[in-house]
Amino acid sequence: MVRSRGSEEVSDLKCISAGFTLVEMLLVLAVLATLAAILIPAVGSVRSHALLAECSSNQRQIGLALKLYANDNKGIYPPSTHSTGPFRRDRSWIFALNQYFTNKIDEIRVCPVDPPERQKQVLDRGATSYVLNDLVFDDPQYHVQHWIPEPSRTLLLFILSEDRPPSLTNDHIHGGEWTNWYAALNDIEPDRHRSGKRSADRTKGSAPYLFADGHVEVIEAADFKSRFDRGENPAEVPF
Repeated sequence: MVRSRGSEEVSDLKCISAGFTLVEMLLVLAVLATLAAILIPAVGSVRSHALLAECSSNQRQIGLALKLYANDNKGIYPPSTHSTGPFRRDRSWIFALNQYFTNKIDEIRVCPVDPPERQKQVLDRGATSYVLNDLVFDDPQYHVQHWIPEPSRTLLLFILSEDRPPSLTNDHIHGGEWTNWYAALNDIEPDRHRSGKRSADRTKGSAPYLFADGHVEVIEAADFKSRFDRGENPAEVPF
């Protein structure tokens, strides 16, 4: 009987020694909290970079499709509804490029960072998150791709401002009205890729831009604004 009781006592002691003390538990929790503080922002940063890469890829595919379309149409780009008015209101320019896309058009015409409800509006209304530079596409002097003097410096595509509802007719900017930074904000979302809410001056964040030579460049909103501060209009065709 004594031997059995001693065996039970040893077993109980082993169970007690195998547990965690309060200090050890607190230490483990502190370590886990530290790891979470490190990893959660890192995961968010990775996701943000992935969405920016996806948005840039959408624009590159649009750029390639524009070149192919122009090659099949005597060098002429598709027009926006700025110049065609009601004659093309049944379909945005993005659909004229559909045959040249390798991915599905619904994967390309929506900016992945647009809020979910806005993405649904883009899809349901036959619209696109991306808007053309009307100073190129609707200008007889530059709407032929080979007539653009400086393709690597000429902006073709922007992200539609969140303040403007997606629609068939909101498929272009009004570059001639870009007399200042805030006029441009009526058309585009230069801080679409950002962390958190918009800043008061809209310089927190960045956006990718398609150029006429086909390359896509991610530009910080603050750097884009600085061009206006220097008296420039980024939408104008440089020469």
